[in-house]
Amino acid sequence: MRRVGVSVGFVFAIALLFPALVFAQASISGLVQDASGAVLPGVTVEASSPVMIEKTRTVVTDAAGRYSIVDLRPGTFEVTFSIPGFSTVKRDGIILTGSFDAQVNAEMKVGALEETITVSGASPVVDVTNTLTQTVLTKEQIEVLPGSRTIQGRAAMVPGVMVTSANTGVIAHGSASTDSHTMIDGYKSGMHLVGRGTGRLGVGSVTQTQEATIEELVYDAAGQGAEYAFSGVRMNMIPKEGSNTTRFETISYGSKETFEWNNLGDLQEAPYNFKYAPQEFFFDFNSVIGGPIKENKLWYFGSMAGNRSNTRILDTYFKPYSPSTPKECQDRPADDPSQWCQADTGAKLNLSETIRVTHQVSSKHELRYSFDNTRTDNLRGNYTTSGAKHSPEAAWRLPLWPTWFAQARWTAPITNRLLLEGGYAYQRGDFRVLYQPENPIDAVSKWDLARGRIEENIYFVYNNQERKQEAKFAASYVTGSHSIKAGFENRWANAIQENRYNGDVATLFTSNNTPLLASVTNGPSHNKMQFNWDGGAFIQDQWRLGNFTVNLGARYDKFNAFVPAQSVPDGYFVKGFSIPKLSNLPNWNDWATRTGVAWDVFGNGKTAVKAFAGRFIAGEAFSRTAQFNPIYSRQDSRVWTDLNSDGKVLNPDGTPQFEEIGIGSANFGSPDTVDKQDPDLKRDKNWTYELTGQQELTSRIQLFGGYYRRHFYDLAWTDNLATANFVDVNNPGDWIPFTYIGPADPLLPNGGNEAITMYNLQPGKVPALNPRQGYQTNAPDDFRTYNGFEVGSNIRLPKNAFAMASLTTGSTHIHSCTTDNPNNLRFCDQTIPYRYIWKFSYNFQVPYRINVGGTFQIYDTPGSGLFLAAPYYAANQTVTAAVMKIPVFTGGTNATGSQANVNLLAPNTIFADYYKIFDMRISKSMRVGRQNINALAEFDNLFNMRNVVAVTENYGQNWLRPASVQRGRNIRFGIQYRF
Repeated sequence: MRRVGVSVGFVFAIALLFPALVFAQASISGLVQDASGAVLPGVTVEASSPVMIEKTRTVVTDAAGRYSIVDLRPGTFEVTFSIPGFSTVKRDGIILTGSFDAQVNAEMKVGALEETITVSGASPVVDVTNTLTQTVLTKEQIEVLPGSRTIQGRAAMVPGVMVTSANTGVIAHGSASTDSHTMIDGYKSGMHLVGRGTGRLGVGSVTQTQEATIEELVYDAAGQGAEYAFSGVRMNMIPKEGSNTTRFETISYGSKETFEWNNLGDLQEAPYNFKYAPQEFFFDFNSVIGGPIKENKLWYFGSMAGNRSNTRILDTYFKPYSPSTPKECQDRPADDPSQWCQADTGAKLNLSETIRVTHQVSSKHELRYSFDNTRTDNLRGNYTTSGAKHSPEAAWRLPLWPTWFAQARWTAPITNRLLLEGGYAYQRGDFRVLYQPENPIDAVSKWDLARGRIEENIYFVYNNQERKQEAKFAASYVTGSHSIKAGFENRWANAIQENRYNGDVATLFTSNNTPLLASVTNGPSHNKMQFNWDGGAFIQDQWRLGNFTVNLGARYDKFNAFVPAQSVPDGYFVKGFSIPKLSNLPNWNDWATRTGVAWDVFGNGKTAVKAFAGRFIAGEAFSRTAQFNPIYSRQDSRVWTDLNSDGKVLNPDGTPQFEEIGIGSANFGSPDTVDKQDPDLKRDKNWTYELTGQQELTSRIQLFGGYYRRHFYDLAWTDNLATANFVDVNNPGDWIPFTYIGPADPLLPNGGNEAITMYNLQPGKVPALNPRQGYQTNAPDDFRTYNGFEVGSNIRLPKNAFAMASLTTGSTHIHSCTTDNPNNLRFCDQTIPYRYIWKFSYNFQVPYRINVGGTFQIYDTPGSGLFLAAPYYAANQTVTAAVMKIPVFTGGTNATGSQANVNLLAPNTIFADYYKIFDMRISKSMRVGRQNINALAEFDNLFNMRNVVAVTENYGQNWLRPASVQRGRNIRFGIQYRF
C-alpha cells in the first residue's frame, strides 16, 4: 500500500532568520524585463552552485516575465539570464538558507549573447511571497554561537521559542508543546509514540549531538501552510552531504569540575544548607568525512559521534545502606548525612553514527539515502518530578536503544516547470524506564507528599518497542507568476509496551512518613497498539498579483488506530482475559484551510506585510488508543495500612501484603471498566491567526514584528457516567458541598485560613462500590486562547558578524471547567498575564581571526513553558477527612474517595523568577594550507547568575524549597579541525 506526502512550510525571512520550505527547500524567483521596462518571456534562467550534485538547474520565464527555481539546497548560488538578441546577465552571491525565496530580478539590454554583464550586490533578505514565520541557523552561526548542540537545544535562539526542561517539545506564540516535532531532512524523527507522540528520546532529538553533520537548522515557529497538519514548532535538521572534494572534519569539547564556579550564595546557609553540585566532567566528539565516489554522480558522507559526562545533583545524596549506591559511597556513616556522597547521573559513553549517500541517477532524477543510529544509556535520571526530589535509588535507569532512522528521498525536475519528489523513512525508537538493577524485588516507590520526596524506587517503569514508517509524495508545477503543489503523506506504526512493577504496586504515598495510599496496577499489561493512518493530502496554490502574493491551501487529514486481538494473564490484583480486535480507536477525518497574503508594499522587495489564518489539528499517537485499550497499564489508588510497621507493602519474595491494601475500585482492571469513546469524538483543533511585517532599513539592518493569536477548541474530557454530575448549587447531582478551612500560613494569601468549598460524593457512589463508566467526549465550553506580540531586529556586519534581538510577550486564557468531580473546579478558569521573552545573540571578529559570539536571554523558567504549566507556584495540599477535621471524605480520586489534592494558592500569586542566562564563545581560527584549525572556549552562564529552576509545590514542611538551581559558570574547551 502506498502511503505518501510532503512537508513544506511558508515563512518570512529576516536576514539571518530566513523562511523555509523544509521538504522542498529554498527557491529563487524574480521578474525579467528589458531596458524599457517591458517583461521578457522565454528567457533562460540558470541557477548554479557547487552544493548541487547536478551543478545547475534551468527554467524559462513565463508570459509575464516571471520565473521560479525551486528545491535548491542551502548554499551560495549564481544566476544567469540569457536570450538571443540580449546580453547575458549574471548575478552572483545569492545566499539561500532553509526555504527562503530569494527575489532576483534582471534587466536585460540589447546586445550579443556572448556578452556577459555580471551584477554583484547584497543577497536578498526579505521574502515577499511567503507568509509564515521561520528561523534558520546556518552552520556558520552554529559554529560561533554558544549553547546546546542538539536540534531542540538550539531552538532557544529562535525568537519567541521556549525550550522546556521536560522530555517534550518546545513552544512559541502560544503553541502546544505536544504539537511540536523534530525532523531530519523533512521526516519526523526521534519522537516516541507514548501519549501525543512528542517525547524526544531518539535519533535527531535531545539525545543527538552530531554537530558536524548539520548544514543548517530550520525552525518553523508559527502557523504552517497546507503541507503540514500541525501548528506547533517544527524543528528540522538539514544534513550535510558529500561533494566532489573529499573533506574531513572533527569537533571535540571537554570540561571538568575545575572549570565550574559555585553560584549558590545564601542557599548554602540555613534553612537550606545546600552544597553546590557541579558537573564532574564532560566531553563529546564528532568526526565526519565526505567526498565523491564518482564525481558529479555519487557522493558519500559519514559521521561518528560520542559523548560522556557525569553531573552531581543538588540537595540529593547516596544513602550508604542502599544497594544501588556506588561502592565508594557505601562506607559512609549511615547516621551522618553530612558525610554522604552527592548523588550523580552516572557516566557512560554514548555513540551515534551516520552514513549518507547522494546519487544523481540521471539529469532528471536524484536519490538520497541515509542511515542514522544512536545508542544512549542514562544510568540515573529524573531526579525531580513536579518539584518532588528523587533519592538516587528512586532515579530511573533509561536505556535508549535500539534507536535508528533509515531514509530514502527522490527528487525529479521532470521539466523546467514540473517537479516531483517523494520518499520513505523507517525508524526504531525503543526505550526502557527501569528500576535501579540493584534494588530488591520488594522495593516500591515511596512518595511523601508532605516532604516532597520520592524514595526506595522509581514510581514509573516502562518497556516500549516501536516501529514507525513514513512515506511522502508531492508534485509541484511552477511558473513565474503561479505555482501549485499537491501531495500526500502517511505514517503507520506499532508499539509493544509493558509495565512490570514489583508486586504490581507502582507507588506508596505517605505524608510525613505516615502511610496514606497504595497505587496498584493491572499487572504487567503487555500489549500492542497500532495505527495505519496518520497523514493526509494537501493542495497549496500561490498566485502573484501585482505586489500581492496570495497563498491558498486545503488539507485533508486522517488518523485511524486499533488494538489487535490479544490476551493478558492473571496479575496480583486482576484476572486475565482476552480481547478481540478493537477498531477505530479513534478514527478521525478532518478538513482544514490555510489562507495567506503577502504584500510587497513598495514593489522593491524591502517592505513586506503579511496576514495568515489557518485551522490545524492536534498531534496524536496512542494517547486516545491507550485510554480505550483494556490491557494498557492502569492504576488504582487504595488505602494503605502498614499493619506490621515495616514501611513496606511487599513481602521479601515480592508478593503483596494483601491485608495492608484496602478495598479497590469495583471490577478494577476488567474490560468492562475501561473508558469508552463517544462515536462522535472530535480531534482537538486550533485556529491560528498572524499579522506580521518586516522592513529592510539598509542592506545590513532589518526590523520585524507581528501579532499572533491561537484559539484551541474541541478539547476532550472524560465523564464518569456512573455518577450524576454537579451543575450548580441548585442541581448538585451526586455531590454534597461542605466548607473546609485551609491552614494558617503567612505565605498564603491573607495569612491562610481560607474557606474552601469542597464536595463529598454520595457514599454509595464511590468507585469501590459503583463501577466506573468512563465516557470520553468533547467539552464544548473548554478552550485555550493566546494573544501575543513580537518585535525584533537583525543586523549583518562585515566579516560575518551579526546581531539578532527580539522581544516576545503573550497572555493565555485557559477555561477547563468541564469535569465530573466538582473538586476540580477550583481555579478552572484563569488568565496568565503577559509574560516576556527577551533574546539577543551576536558574533563579531576581532584581530588575529578571533571570533566572539554570545547569547543573552530572559524568559520563564524552563519547564514552565508547557502550555498548562504556568510560570507561577502552587501549594498542593493532600487532604483527608482527618486533615479537614470532618467525619468522612468521599470526594477524592482513590477507590473510596478518601484523599484529594487542593491547591491553596490562587494562580498569579507567587510567580517564578525570570530565568536569566548569558553564554559566550571565543574561538581562534588558524589556517595552514588546506587545513583549518579552530580552538575555542565556551562560557556557560558567564556572569555566574543564579536562578531557581524548580521548587517543591507540595504543601508541607518543604513547600517552596528549591528543587533545582541553575548551574554556575562553566568553561568548556574545544577544537575543530578541517581539511
